[in-house]
Amino acid sequence: MESSAMDRRFAANAMLIAAFFCSRAFAQEATYAFKVENTSGKTAMVTLDGRQVCAMAAGESCTITVKDTNRHAYAFSLAGGGMIGFDPGNLEMTDICKIDARGAHCTDPAGSPTN
Repeated sequence: MESSAMDRRFAANAMLIAAFFCSRAFAQEATYAFKVENTSGKTAMVTLDGRQVCAMAAGESCTITVKDTNRHAYAFSLAGGGMIGFDPGNLEMTDICKIDARGAHCTDPAGSPTN
């Protein structure tokens, strides 16, 4: 009887360890994405952590993808103007950010602001 209990405890521990490693691997592969739409009427460029990730003509859009919810530096410029920083807010909820001359206005799928 004691051996059977030990086997069950070993099997339970092995399953916990496997679940831990699987969840960590999944978390590392998870990504967050949101759409950026240029509603400014001018050409726009978006950067992520100082690196250009998309350029859009008026009315176009692109998708920004990040691997984690860590703090990142987002910015955009209109028609070669200076960079304007923005914060999309909660990346798990952000669906779209519309860029216009006043800034980036980000919302969740229901249209509620995230920034």
